[in-house]
Amino acid sequence: DITVIFPNSPEDAVKSAKEICLYVNKFNSQKIENHFPEIKIGIGIHTGKVHFGTIGGEDRMDTTLIGDTVMIARRMENITKFFHVPILLTFQTYSMLDTTFKKYIREIDTSKVRGRDGLLTVYEYFEADEEEFRKQKILLKDRFFTGLTQFRGGLTKKARDIFQECNRTEPNDPIFFIYINRCNDIILSKKDPSDEFSSPNQIRVLIADDNPAHQEYLEIVLKKENIDVVFAKTELDFLNLTSRISPNFIILSNFFDEHFSPYYLNIIRENLLLDTERCFIAISGEEKSMNRESIYLSGANDVLYIPFSIDEIKKTIMRIK
Repeated sequence: DITVIFPNSPEDAVKSAKEICLYVNKFNSQKIENHFPEIKIGIGIHTGKVHFGTIGGEDRMDTTLIGDTVMIARRMENITKFFHVPILLTFQTYSMLDTTFKKYIREIDTSKVRGRDGLLTVYEYFEADEEEFRKQKILLKDRFFTGLTQFRGGLTKKARDIFQECNRTEPNDPIFFIYINRCNDIILSKKDPSDEFSSPNQIRVLIADDNPAHQEYLEIVLKKENIDVVFAKTELDFLNLTSRISPNFIILSNFFDEHFSPYYLNIIRENLLLDTERCFIAISGEEKSMNRESIYLSGANDVLYIPFSIDEIKKTIMRIK
Protein backbone atom coordinates (compact mmCIF):
# COMPACT_ATOMS: atom_id res chain seq x y z
CA ASP A 1 0.00 0.00 0.00
CA ILE A 2 1.09 3.57 -0.71
CA THR A 3 -0.37 6.54 1.18
CA VAL A 4 -0.04 10.00 -0.38
CA ILE A 5 -1.00 13.43 1.04
CA PHE A 6 -2.36 16.23 -1.14
CA PRO A 7 -2.29 19.25 1.17
CA ASN A 8 -3.58 21.90 -1.25
CA SER A 9 -6.81 20.47 -2.67
CA PRO A 10 -8.79 17.20 -2.97
CA GLU A 11 -8.90 17.94 -6.69
CA ASP A 12 -5.14 17.32 -6.87
CA ALA A 13 -5.70 13.81 -5.48
CA VAL A 14 -8.47 13.08 -7.98
CA LYS A 15 -6.42 14.37 -10.92
CA SER A 16 -3.45 12.26 -9.85
CA ALA A 17 -5.63 9.15 -9.51
CA LYS A 18 -6.93 9.73 -13.03
CA GLU A 19 -3.41 10.10 -14.47
CA ILE A 20 -2.25 6.92 -12.71
CA CYS A 21 -5.17 4.96 -14.15
CA LEU A 22 -4.59 6.33 -17.66
CA TYR A 23 -0.94 5.25 -17.44
CA VAL A 24 -1.94 1.77 -16.20
CA ASN A 25 -4.47 1.47 -19.04
CA LYS A 26 -1.78 2.33 -21.59
CA PHE A 27 0.68 -0.06 -19.96
CA ASN A 28 -1.90 -2.87 -19.97
CA SER A 29 -2.71 -2.38 -23.65
CA GLN A 30 0.95 -3.06 -24.44
CA LYS A 31 1.08 -6.07 -22.10
CA ILE A 32 -2.06 -7.64 -23.61
CA GLU A 33 -0.60 -7.34 -27.11
CA ASN A 34 2.32 -9.44 -25.85
CA HIS A 35 -0.01 -11.92 -24.09
CA PHE A 36 0.91 -10.86 -20.54
CA PRO A 37 -1.75 -10.58 -17.79
CA GLU A 38 -2.99 -7.05 -17.14
CA ILE A 39 -2.33 -5.13 -13.93
CA LYS A 40 -5.24 -3.85 -11.83
CA ILE A 41 -5.04 -1.14 -9.18
CA GLY A 42 -7.38 0.38 -6.60
CA ILE A 43 -7.23 3.96 -5.33
CA GLY A 44 -9.24 5.24 -2.35
CA ILE A 45 -9.54 8.98 -1.68
CA HIS A 46 -10.81 10.62 1.51
CA THR A 47 -10.51 14.20 2.77
CA GLY A 48 -9.85 15.19 6.37
CA LYS A 49 -7.26 15.84 9.05
CA VAL A 50 -4.35 13.47 9.73
CA HIS A 51 -1.54 13.17 12.27
CA PHE A 52 1.83 13.25 10.56
CA GLY A 53 5.07 12.56 12.37
CA THR A 54 8.00 10.30 13.16
CA ILE A 55 7.64 7.19 15.32
CA GLY A 56 10.02 4.45 16.46
CA GLY A 57 13.12 4.13 18.56
CA GLU A 58 16.84 4.66 18.40
CA ASP A 59 17.45 1.73 16.05
CA ARG A 60 14.58 2.42 13.68
CA MET A 61 12.62 5.58 12.92
CA ASP A 62 9.69 5.85 10.50
CA THR A 63 7.63 8.76 9.21
CA THR A 64 3.97 7.88 9.09
CA LEU A 65 0.36 9.09 8.94
CA ILE A 66 -2.33 8.04 11.39
CA GLY A 67 -5.96 8.91 12.10
CA ASP A 68 -9.51 8.24 10.89
CA THR A 69 -8.83 9.91 7.54
CA VAL A 70 -6.07 7.41 6.74
CA MET A 71 -8.21 4.47 7.90
CA ILE A 72 -11.16 5.53 5.73
CA ALA A 73 -8.96 6.11 2.66
CA ARG A 74 -7.61 2.58 3.10
CA ARG A 75 -11.16 1.28 3.44
CA MET A 76 -12.01 2.95 0.10
CA GLU A 77 -8.97 1.37 -1.50
CA ASN A 78 -9.91 -2.04 -0.16
CA ILE A 79 -13.49 -2.03 -1.47
CA THR A 80 -12.38 -1.10 -5.00
CA LYS A 81 -11.71 -4.85 -5.24
CA PHE A 82 -15.32 -5.68 -4.39
CA PHE A 83 -16.82 -3.23 -6.88
CA HIS A 84 -14.17 -3.91 -9.56
CA VAL A 85 -13.55 -0.18 -10.14
CA PRO A 86 -10.19 1.61 -9.90
CA ILE A 87 -11.09 4.86 -8.06
CA LEU A 88 -13.44 5.41 -5.11
CA LEU A 89 -14.11 8.64 -3.22
CA THR A 90 -15.92 9.44 0.00
CA PHE A 91 -18.63 12.07 0.33
CA GLN A 92 -16.16 14.35 2.14
CA THR A 93 -14.03 14.46 -1.02
CA TYR A 94 -16.98 14.60 -3.43
CA SER A 95 -18.53 17.60 -1.67
CA MET A 96 -15.33 19.65 -2.17
CA LEU A 97 -14.92 19.01 -5.89
CA ASP A 98 -15.80 21.36 -8.72
CA THR A 99 -18.81 20.51 -10.90
CA THR A 100 -16.49 19.68 -13.81
CA PHE A 101 -15.36 16.61 -11.85
CA LYS A 102 -18.88 15.59 -10.79
CA LYS A 103 -19.87 14.84 -14.38
CA TYR A 104 -17.69 11.73 -14.08
CA ILE A 105 -18.76 10.69 -10.58
CA ARG A 106 -21.64 8.49 -9.48
CA GLU A 107 -22.79 7.34 -6.07
CA ILE A 108 -22.60 3.57 -5.74
CA ASP A 109 -22.95 2.54 -2.09
CA THR A 110 -23.42 3.42 1.55
CA SER A 111 -20.93 1.57 3.72
CA LYS A 112 -20.21 1.06 7.40
CA VAL A 113 -16.66 1.64 8.64
CA ARG A 114 -15.43 -0.41 11.56
CA GLY A 115 -14.95 1.68 14.71
CA ARG A 116 -16.85 4.67 13.31
CA ASP A 117 -20.47 5.71 13.88
CA GLY A 118 -22.80 6.37 10.96
CA LEU A 119 -22.59 5.43 7.32
CA LEU A 120 -20.11 6.43 4.65
CA THR A 121 -21.29 7.33 1.15
CA VAL A 122 -19.08 5.89 -1.59
CA TYR A 123 -18.63 7.39 -5.07
CA GLU A 124 -16.91 6.09 -8.20
CA TYR A 125 -14.78 8.45 -10.29
CA PHE A 126 -14.66 7.09 -13.83
CA GLU A 127 -13.07 9.76 -16.06
CA ALA A 128 -10.13 7.43 -16.77
CA ASP A 129 -12.41 4.77 -18.31
CA GLU A 130 -12.34 4.12 -22.05
CA GLU A 131 -14.40 6.66 -23.98
CA GLU A 132 -17.42 4.49 -24.87
CA PHE A 133 -17.66 3.00 -21.37
CA ARG A 134 -17.41 6.49 -19.88
CA LYS A 135 -20.22 7.78 -22.13
CA GLN A 136 -22.49 4.91 -21.10
CA LYS A 137 -21.90 5.59 -17.41
CA ILE A 138 -22.82 9.25 -17.90
CA LEU A 139 -25.89 8.27 -19.91
CA LEU A 140 -27.11 5.81 -17.25
CA LYS A 141 -26.07 7.77 -14.15
CA ASP A 142 -29.47 9.33 -13.37
CA ARG A 143 -31.33 6.10 -14.10
CA PHE A 144 -29.00 4.14 -11.84
CA PHE A 145 -29.44 6.71 -9.05
CA THR A 146 -33.22 6.31 -9.32
CA GLY A 147 -32.77 2.56 -8.84
CA LEU A 148 -30.41 3.14 -5.94
CA THR A 149 -32.95 5.43 -4.23
CA GLN A 150 -35.74 2.90 -4.68
CA PHE A 151 -33.50 0.09 -3.42
CA ARG A 152 -32.73 2.04 -0.24
CA GLY A 153 -36.39 2.91 0.12
CA GLY A 154 -37.39 -0.75 0.15
CA LEU A 155 -38.84 -0.86 -3.38
CA THR A 156 -36.65 -3.83 -4.20
CA LYS A 157 -38.48 -5.27 -7.23
CA LYS A 158 -38.79 -1.87 -8.90
CA ALA A 159 -35.13 -1.20 -8.20
CA ARG A 160 -34.16 -4.56 -9.71
CA ASP A 161 -36.10 -3.71 -12.89
CA ILE A 162 -34.07 -0.52 -13.23
CA PHE A 163 -30.75 -2.25 -12.56
CA GLN A 164 -31.61 -4.94 -15.12
CA GLU A 165 -32.51 -2.25 -17.64
CA CYS A 166 -29.14 -0.58 -17.03
CA ASN A 167 -27.37 -3.93 -17.28
CA ARG A 168 -29.00 -4.64 -20.66
CA THR A 169 -27.75 -1.27 -21.93
CA GLU A 170 -24.22 -1.75 -20.54
CA PRO A 171 -23.56 -5.40 -19.62
CA ASN A 172 -19.89 -4.74 -18.86
CA ASP A 173 -20.61 -2.51 -15.86
CA PRO A 174 -20.09 -4.62 -12.69
CA ILE A 175 -22.08 -2.27 -10.41
CA PHE A 176 -25.39 -3.12 -12.07
CA PHE A 177 -24.79 -6.84 -11.65
CA ILE A 178 -23.88 -6.39 -7.97
CA TYR A 179 -27.15 -4.59 -7.29
CA ILE A 180 -29.22 -7.11 -9.26
CA ASN A 181 -27.77 -9.80 -6.98
CA ARG A 182 -28.48 -7.73 -3.87
CA CYS A 183 -32.09 -7.31 -4.96
CA ASN A 184 -32.42 -11.03 -5.68
CA ASP A 185 -31.00 -11.89 -2.25
CA ILE A 186 -33.55 -9.64 -0.55
CA ILE A 187 -36.47 -10.87 -2.65
CA LEU A 188 -35.52 -14.48 -1.88
CA SER A 189 -35.18 -13.53 1.83
CA LYS A 190 -31.56 -14.60 2.00
CA LYS A 191 -30.69 -11.53 4.04
CA ASP A 192 -32.23 -8.55 5.74
CA PRO A 193 -31.56 -5.30 3.81
CA SER A 194 -31.38 -3.42 7.08
CA ASP A 195 -28.11 -5.23 7.89
CA GLU A 196 -26.34 -3.18 5.25
CA PHE A 197 -28.14 0.10 4.88
CA SER A 198 -29.54 1.11 8.23
CA SER A 199 -28.75 1.44 11.88
CA PRO A 200 -31.13 1.63 14.89
CA ASN A 201 -29.84 5.13 15.62
CA GLN A 202 -29.66 6.31 12.02
CA ILE A 203 -31.89 9.25 11.09
CA ARG A 204 -33.47 8.83 7.66
CA VAL A 205 -34.55 11.96 5.80
CA LEU A 206 -36.94 11.97 2.84
CA ILE A 207 -36.45 15.07 0.67
CA ALA A 208 -39.40 15.90 -1.58
CA ASP A 209 -38.01 18.57 -3.87
CA ASP A 210 -37.71 18.51 -7.67
CA ASN A 211 -35.05 21.24 -7.78
CA PRO A 212 -31.60 19.64 -8.43
CA ALA A 213 -29.72 22.53 -6.78
CA HIS A 214 -31.79 22.16 -3.58
CA GLN A 215 -31.28 18.38 -3.64
CA GLU A 216 -27.49 18.66 -3.92
CA TYR A 217 -27.21 21.31 -1.19
CA LEU A 218 -29.39 19.39 1.29
CA GLU A 219 -27.56 16.14 0.55
CA ILE A 220 -24.20 17.78 1.28
CA VAL A 221 -25.37 19.32 4.58
CA LEU A 222 -27.26 16.27 5.85
CA LYS A 223 -24.64 13.66 4.94
CA LYS A 224 -22.02 15.66 6.80
CA GLU A 225 -24.22 15.03 9.85
CA ASN A 226 -24.15 11.24 9.10
CA ILE A 227 -27.82 11.25 8.12
CA ASP A 228 -29.27 8.84 5.54
CA VAL A 229 -30.86 10.78 2.65
CA VAL A 230 -33.55 9.52 0.25
CA PHE A 231 -35.01 11.66 -2.55
CA ALA A 232 -38.54 11.83 -3.94
CA LYS A 233 -38.57 13.67 -7.25
CA THR A 234 -42.20 13.04 -8.22
CA GLU A 235 -45.52 12.56 -6.45
CA LEU A 236 -45.39 8.82 -7.17
CA ASP A 237 -41.94 8.58 -5.56
CA PHE A 238 -43.23 10.46 -2.54
CA LEU A 239 -46.26 8.19 -2.08
CA ASN A 240 -44.21 5.01 -2.47
CA LEU A 241 -41.25 6.05 -0.34
CA THR A 242 -43.17 7.68 2.52
CA SER A 243 -45.24 4.56 3.05
CA ARG A 244 -42.28 2.16 2.72
CA ILE A 245 -39.31 3.67 4.55
CA SER A 246 -40.99 5.36 7.57
CA PRO A 247 -38.71 8.43 7.53
CA ASN A 248 -37.80 10.26 10.74
CA PHE A 249 -37.71 13.57 8.93
CA ILE A 250 -39.38 14.88 5.77
CA ILE A 251 -38.25 18.07 4.03
CA LEU A 252 -41.14 18.95 1.72
CA SER A 253 -40.94 21.73 -0.86
CA ASN A 254 -43.81 24.20 -0.51
CA PHE A 255 -44.58 23.58 -4.20
CA PHE A 256 -43.59 20.02 -5.02
CA ASP A 257 -44.52 18.39 -8.32
CA GLU A 258 -47.02 21.23 -8.96
CA HIS A 259 -48.86 20.72 -5.64
CA PHE A 260 -49.07 23.02 -2.60
CA SER A 261 -47.59 21.47 0.59
CA PRO A 262 -50.91 21.01 2.53
CA TYR A 263 -51.93 18.53 -0.19
CA TYR A 264 -49.06 16.22 0.82
CA LEU A 265 -49.54 16.85 4.54
CA ASN A 266 -53.11 15.57 4.21
CA ILE A 267 -51.83 12.49 2.38
CA ILE A 268 -49.33 11.80 5.18
CA ARG A 269 -51.98 12.13 7.90
CA GLU A 270 -54.95 10.44 6.25
CA ASN A 271 -53.74 7.99 3.62
CA LEU A 272 -50.29 6.75 4.56
CA LEU A 273 -50.96 6.21 8.27
CA LEU A 274 -47.47 7.53 9.03
CA ASP A 275 -46.73 7.98 12.73
CA THR A 276 -46.60 11.79 12.66
CA GLU A 277 -45.49 11.88 16.30
CA ARG A 278 -42.24 10.17 15.27
CA CYS A 279 -41.84 11.91 11.91
CA PHE A 280 -40.72 15.52 11.87
CA ILE A 281 -41.94 17.51 8.84
CA ALA A 282 -40.35 20.74 7.62
CA ILE A 283 -41.72 22.78 4.71
CA SER A 284 -39.13 24.54 2.52
CA GLY A 285 -39.68 27.56 0.30
CA GLU A 286 -38.94 31.23 -0.25
CA GLU A 287 -39.92 33.42 2.68
CA LYS A 288 -42.19 35.69 0.62
CA SER A 289 -44.28 32.69 -0.50
CA MET A 290 -44.67 31.14 2.98
CA ASN A 291 -46.99 31.93 5.87
CA ARG A 292 -45.37 30.33 8.91
CA GLU A 293 -48.55 30.32 10.99
CA SER A 294 -50.70 28.64 8.34
CA ILE A 295 -47.99 26.06 7.71
CA TYR A 296 -47.91 25.10 11.40
CA LEU A 297 -51.72 24.90 11.44
CA SER A 298 -51.63 22.56 8.43
CA GLY A 299 -49.55 20.04 10.42
CA ALA A 300 -45.88 20.84 9.72
CA ASN A 301 -43.32 21.06 12.54
CA ASP A 302 -40.94 23.61 11.07
CA VAL A 303 -40.16 25.96 8.17
CA LEU A 304 -36.87 26.11 6.23
CA TYR A 305 -36.45 29.23 4.15
CA ILE A 306 -34.68 29.25 0.78
CA PRO A 307 -31.83 30.07 0.35
CA PHE A 308 -31.14 27.41 2.97
CA SER A 309 -29.19 28.24 6.12
CA ILE A 310 -26.83 25.54 7.42
CA ASP A 311 -27.42 26.75 10.99
CA GLU A 312 -31.21 26.47 10.64
CA ILE A 313 -30.94 22.96 9.18
CA LYS A 314 -28.66 21.89 12.03
CA LYS A 315 -31.10 23.34 14.62
CA THR A 316 -33.89 21.30 13.04
CA ILE A 317 -31.75 18.14 13.13
CA MET A 318 -31.00 18.73 16.83
CA ARG A 319 -34.74 18.85 17.54
CA ILE A 320 -35.09 15.39 15.97
CA LYS A 321 -32.11 13.90 17.78
